[in-house]
Amino acid sequence: MNFVFGLAHTGTAAVLSPHRLYSEELIVKEEIHELGHVPGLQHCTNECVMHYSNSLTEAEAKPARLCERCRAHISYL
Repeated sequence: MNFVFGLAHTGTAAVLSPHRLYSEELIVKEEIHELGHVPGLQHCTNECVMHYSNSLTEAEAKPARLCERCRAHISYL
């Protein structure tokens, strides 16, 4: 089963639903992920917090940090 953990729109806002995120670590990861979309980051295929999570298992597996490529993109902005 997959869930929507949050939603963001580039340049405007992000929202997060912590309802199924059972730990502070998962909430923080998804907050970082959704806020990353606001300045324009897209889903990333690297080991990165911007990696798309289709399940809690996938959200648990990703790190709580941006990869170098995403950090460089944010720095460029």
